Amino acid sequence: MFRILSQAERFAYRTAHKIAAPIMTVESKARLDICKICEHYNSELIRCNKCKCALSIKTQVSHCPIGKW
Repeated sequence: MFRILSQAERFAYRTAHKIAAPIMTVESKARLDICKICEHYNSELIRCNKCKCALSIKTQVSHCPIGKW
């Protein structure tokens, strides 16, 4: 059961990233670039391991939990 939930979670995050990607602004792309070099970045799920947010959405609507942007 855990494996199925994990696969569903990965699918949801990847889908959210693909949907949000075409509408990302220059500012949100710059924020995502900062995230990609952060120690809390999860490249498999494209999310922050600190706040657990999907970064393709978080970079557009919120702030970094550790103040990087």
